[in-house]
Amino acid sequence: MEKIDLTKFKDIQESQVIQIDFSIYFIVMTLCIIIFSFLLYLLRKKKTIELTKDEIIFEKLNSIDFQSLDTKKIIYDFTIYGKESLQDEDKNRFKEILDKLESYKYIQENKKLDIELINLMKQYIKSIEQCKL
Repeated sequence: MEKIDLTKFKDIQESQVIQIDFSIYFIVMTLCIIIFSFLLYLLRKKKTIELTKDEIIFEKLNSIDFQSLDTKKIIYDFTIYGKESLQDEDKNRFKEILDKLESYKYIQENKKLDIELINLMKQYIKSIEQCKL
């Protein structure tokens, strides 16, 4: 193969090897990944909010399934969580509802709750939530 004389071409030079140091790029990328990971950690940590005792009780009261056929469980949950959220001004209403629920507590067979009683319980739960907000 014949060699080309490069002197004829003044623009073209011989190829040279350029040394590139990739350590700076590696360090910058590592720092970016660390910062990004830390920011993700902070965002996730911020999302987990601890609920107060009252908020947990409201969640439990709202999660009562009044369409359920297990009347005793409905009454039990309402009684327990209703007592926990009790305020002075709500004592009389809560006592009235408990008195009406008394006939359902000590029977062997599951008796379906009266619609009026269910509505009273739901109104009581809503009124407690509105007072707390």
